[in-house]
Amino acid sequence: MAKFLKQKNVKAMKLNPRITLFVPILLFLMGMYISSDLTRFLFSGDLCNTVQVTKLGVFFKLGFSFLCMLFVLTSRKYAWNRIDHNWLIIIFVTIFMADVLINFIDLLGIALFALVQILLIIRNLKGFKQYWLHENGNKNLFKFILIFLLILAVNYLIVFHVIYDIVRPSPLYYLMLVYLLILSISLLSAFLLQYSKKIPKLNSRMVLVGMITFFISDYTVGLNLTLPMFSHNFLISNSITWITYGIAITLIALSTHDIQRTKD
Repeated sequence: MAKFLKQKNVKAMKLNPRITLFVPILLFLMGMYISSDLTRFLFSGDLCNTVQVTKLGVFFKLGFSFLCMLFVLTSRKYAWNRIDHNWLIIIFVTIFMADVLINFIDLLGIALFALVQILLIIRNLKGFKQYWLHENGNKNLFKFILIFLLILAVNYLIVFHVIYDIVRPSPLYYLMLVYLLILSISLLSAFLLQYSKKIPKLNSRMVLVGMITFFISDYTVGLNLTLPMFSHNFLISNSITWITYGIAITLIALSTHDIQRTKD
């Protein structure tokens, strides 16, 4: 009996082969753009070389984003839900477009990332109405309000004590405020997703960790605005931005997958 249970558990934990191929490739790309970021320390006094290495890093970062989009596009028969998968395709096409455009037009890139967060909110809240109406969801209302207030408190501390004097009163500042409000609601929706029964529990947890790292990534973008371009602190903060962002979009991409499915 013990041997049977052990074999059953081993089988249950066997991951889909596509994931075991996809994740190492992403880790390789992440390693390449982290290496390019670290290389910039060698050229921190040489603006020309620093810019060249930065361009190489952007290439690897866009490759990372493209691969995540490609993974989602080709995951249809492995998805735990076809409708959710179609929704995630729209999200990841928008993410890739935003990653490309933010390198050229900041405002348009931020606007597209705001659209990404709105799409994620809609995805995350799809099963919450049923939980609220049929499972006495209002009993956790105080907890939900507390979580949201905590998120807003973090926003307040960072925006008004770190970013405010750097970017105000430009259009970028007001766009950032709107984006951060949407991002906060998106993070809250990832917490609410944990109460939905329309998504596998492991997948919902991946979304939550993904949104937390997304939140951290976007705030380090704000921190980058306060630091001298290509300074050591800027290079460290910028690297953290892309590491946490890479983790975020990887987990969100994987969340469409029936993780333990092993059939071809």
